[in-house]
Amino acid sequence: MIKPAIKGVLNVLKACGKAKTVKLVILTSSAAAATINKLKGTGLVGYPVSKALAEKAAWKFAEESGIHLITVIPTLMAGPSLTLEFPSSLGLKTSLITGNAFLINALKGMQML
Repeated sequence: MIKPAIKGVLNVLKACGKAKTVKLVILTSSAAAATINKLKGTGLVGYPVSKALAEKAAWKFAEESGIHLITVIPTLMAGPSLTLEFPSSLGLKTSLITGNAFLINALKGMQML
């Protein structure tokens, strides 16, 4: 998951650089990436790490290549899932309806990022 995330973002940025007409790249990041960047230690894997490392690689490449990069960090997305798997963010969304205090507190924590 980590290598494809990094390779994917770098492929897009390289294509933008070759195009010579792209003035700005907006990268959709993740609240998970922002959260993981504040954590220290080992054992961190999966989606949050892949997003954080891909964003770090994007910033490095953009700086070295003179590409103007902006990242957008949405804390909660709504809409149909693109996968058949149950997205973990669905619990966050429904917590506002179900009253799940643990997940509501997680949403509140994301607001402080």
